[in-house]
Amino acid sequence: MVGVHAMNYISIFIQKYLRPIFTFESSYVLFLFAGVYKQADFLLWSPIDLTLLFGLIIVTGILIHILYYDLVLTRVSTSILGLYFIFVFYSIISGLWSSSTSYFASKSFYLLCVTSIAIITPPILFSPSRNSVWRIGWVTVLLGIVVAVETLLLHQGPWQVNPFNANYLLPGRLLGITIIISTYYLFISKDQKLKLVVHIFLISLFSIALLILGARGPLLSLILTVAIIILLIINVKSIKYKLSLLYPFTLFGVVLIISLLSESGNFRAIRRLQGLSTEARTVSSSAGTRLDHYTWTIQQISLENILFGNGLGSWPVMRGLGDARFYPHNIFLEILFESGIFGLFIFILIIILVLRSLFHYSNVNEKIDPIILISIMIYMLLNANLTGDLNDNRVLFAIIGICVYYSNRSYLNKSV
Repeated sequence: MVGVHAMNYISIFIQKYLRPIFTFESSYVLFLFAGVYKQADFLLWSPIDLTLLFGLIIVTGILIHILYYDLVLTRVSTSILGLYFIFVFYSIISGLWSSSTSYFASKSFYLLCVTSIAIITPPILFSPSRNSVWRIGWVTVLLGIVVAVETLLLHQGPWQVNPFNANYLLPGRLLGITIIISTYYLFISKDQKLKLVVHIFLISLFSIALLILGARGPLLSLILTVAIIILLIINVKSIKYKLSLLYPFTLFGVVLIISLLSESGNFRAIRRLQGLSTEARTVSSSAGTRLDHYTWTIQQISLENILFGNGLGSWPVMRGLGDARFYPHNIFLEILFESGIFGLFIFILIIILVLRSLFHYSNVNEKIDPIILISIMIYMLLNANLTGDLNDNRVLFAIIGICVYYSNRSYLNKSV
């Protein structure tokens, strides 16, 4: 009898937790975060770039799905995707008046072939009949665990750590997302002791790894996201629901504070935050350079270019940095400078429609509360205003696509 129960538990575990690893959702996560791990020494043998490999797998899946299955999209989902491709088309057309050639070519290519895959995959490839959001979240957490463990293994005092030879900002962003996911599942698992312990452990693991990495942007974005979500929760009418949501976020704060007090000298993120005010006054520093970029970009906006912008890829050329991959480290300023108010309006409208659809079409029977998607979108938006260019922030566009899938799925399930 005990053996039968054990076999049942093993079967459920395999079906729920191991099966998602061998799905298109897993390929999608590995595509989005390929920059986190593809420079690892044990993967250098690969004859093909891993972003390209998983991108080809996803595109193949999309083509098969379009050819053999019915594509069902709500009007709002179609509008959001339509607006995105208007944005892409306009960005490419703006190359006609852009002062860039080399950076324009690479930026438009990545926008069309990489960032576009990130946003269209969830609503087009993933079936509304299965909960792909959960699968994506689970595989993301698994990848986060691997990155966190690698970070801890490499940690030897107050020096920069680059897990899998990646730029520390990439795993930093990933860990921020996994903290949000684990915090959410801590909330819904509060009555299940084993899951409660697991998620407390994961939050602690991811938080410590993030502090070791020293990625200020992801850390500040995470803290601001938690603050914003708490402010949103305060406006919730149901006291019981409000307290149940505040519980995991409060716990995250406690874990973070304990981590800071226990070993702050070895946490690169804390030392870098402590020096932020000094850096802001030094133009050659990371923070000072960003502030200088922001100021210069705003000063260059005029009546001549405010409507349609200076063209895709023009920012580094006009900044005097050459026709190379440089950017103002702020997605709103980048779009305003290169695509003008027209491009910025489309981008903001996409975000508004996505948030509106989450609230309008959210289904109480869904396993995923829209608050986790809103949290990750806020987190990625904050990150996008601190570092990276348009295509570096493809995970932001991915979460937009996941939100479209979620609202599409919720709407269709309501209609059944």
